[in-house]
Formats: sequence, C-alpha cells, structure tokens
Amino acid sequence: PPRRPHCPPPAPKKVMKKLLKGKPAGGSVRRKKEERIPKVKRRKFTGKVLRTPEGLRTVDRSYSDQKAWEQRRKKEEPPPGGWPKPPKHWPEGVRVCIGRPMWWLPKGWGQGLKTTCAAKLRCYISPEGRLFYHKKDVETFLGKPFKEQGSRAPPNAEWAQKRARIAIEEGKTFLRKAPKFVADERLFANLTPNERRHLPASADDLFFAVVSARRAADEKGLCNICSVQAQLTAGGANPTWYVDQASLEAYKALGLRAKVGGKLVPARNLALRDAARAGKPCVQVSDDISSWDYYVGELGKQVDLESGNAAAKAAEQL
Repeated sequence: PPRRPHCPPPAPKKVMKKLLKGKPAGGSVRRKKEERIPKVKRRKFTGKVLRTPEGLRTVDRSYSDQKAWEQRRKKEEPPPGGWPKPPKHWPEGVRVCIGRPMWWLPKGWGQGLKTTCAAKLRCYISPEGRLFYHKKDVETFLGKPFKEQGSRAPPNAEWAQKRARIAIEEGKTFLRKAPKFVADERLFANLTPNERRHLPASADDLFFAVVSARRAADEKGLCNICSVQAQLTAGGANPTWYVDQASLEAYKALGLRAKVGGKLVPARNLALRDAARAGKPCVQVSDDISSWDYYVGELGKQVDLESGNAAAKAAEQL
C-alpha cells in the first residue's frame, strides 16, 4: 500500500500552553490587523491644453517617466551666434533644430522645433512649407513608406562637423555638456610638500600637444576630439593639434589650433621641439581620451589580477 505522508509529532503540553497563552474566550486566536499604508491621492490629468507663465502651450496629460518629462521641458541653450535663421518658406513658431537629423527625412525637407510649446516638439517641414509631426504623416503625404535602417541611425559626417564646431566654440563635449572634475585640491592633497613645490602656477605654464590624424571627418572621431578639447579647455589649456597634411584644413575648420605633424613619431618629436622653443614642459595627449582617473589606495602591492581589481574598487577615485 502507498505510504502515508510524513506528519510531524504533536507538540508537547508545555509548548501548547505557551502557544495558547493569552487565548481569548471563544476558542479562537485573534490576529492583529496590519496597519494599512494610506494611499497617495494621485492628481487627475485632464488632457486639456494649458498655458505656462511664459505663454507656451502644454497638455495636461499623464506620464510615467519623471526624468524624461523634465528632460523634454529643459530649456536648450542657443549656440554661439544664436539660433540659425529658418528658411522663408517655414511656418511661424518653428526654429531650426540643431540636433541629429532623422535619417529618413527626404532631401529638401527641414527639421525644426516648435517654439510655442513648453516641451521639445520636433516637426518636419516640406519644401512647400507643410508641417508634420510624425514620420507616418510624412509617409502618408509622400505616398510611400521609408525603408527601415535598424536600431542605429547611419552616421552623418556633415551634421557631426557642424555640431563639433558648436561644441568646441562653447568649450563643451559633443553633447553640449560641460566636463566635470573633482576639485584640484583633493588631487594635490596626495602630493608630498616637495612635490607640491613643482606644481605649475597655471595650465599656461605647460605646452599641451594632441597628436591626431583623420578624425575630423568621422562622427566617432569628432566626438573624441570634442571630449579632449573640452577637458583641456576647462583646465585652462590651449592645446595645439598635430595632424596629418590631408586633414589639416578639416581640423582648422572645427576651430582648433592645428598644424601638420606627420606620422606619430615625427609629430611627437615636433611637439617636443615646439615646447622647448616655448621654454615649457611638454604634455602630449592622445586624441581619444575620455577622462583621467587617479586612484587613492593600497595599489600596486597585489600579486594577482583578482586582488588588484578588488583594491581598485576599494580605492578612492578622483
């Protein structure tokens, strides 16, 4: 016959007395009611069109991503020299969008942003001045769908060069963000008194050279150029870019101080000679540095990779 499932033995009388201690008359144990968390009363969204104090239109609709909602309403700073002037056939209340153009936008069409809305509302303008807000509406207007290009947009070197010029003139990264650093004193606090005596008074006392080639016509390369230039500029440096002959004019068009350096070794030697003529120490930098990090901790004493990584994680990163 099948075996019966295992049943635990009955509890001893002393244990039962403890369990039943405080049992109310009636033979049942009452459980305390759990404290209920008061529900937060959510605001009801009306879906109505409202006006901000500045007179901009906004729709009172629900949203789930607070950060994205704030980003859409973050005021974009105009580029140096102001916003580009829109073409004459564009409708009023639209400014030129300096962001990445949509890959599917037909030739002759423009991409703009509505200036009458509180959020960043992108729009597309036909050569005839017709305004559309969505890709599907443009497809319907043209009577044909656009071919899919995958999740990533194809590179756009012409737009990237314009964007890089703006970023370099502003002293910012390709995304028009100012680089952030830890205060110098936190870094210099790790130096000995003798080492601190050799610190330069300013970045102008050093000769900064960036060795580069064939980066000014590639979108990824332009991102790196903006990053390096922004970090050096934020630190008070005015670097000289040593580039190949074929790319010299492209680097200069970005607003960089550039000169022909040739290949890698000749470019480095030329930078050393220029620094010697200027009477300054030479600081040579690669053209794809994203950041400089300094680790404060017990480093360099580990004998294997695992313990070395653990020490780096535990160290203070500046």
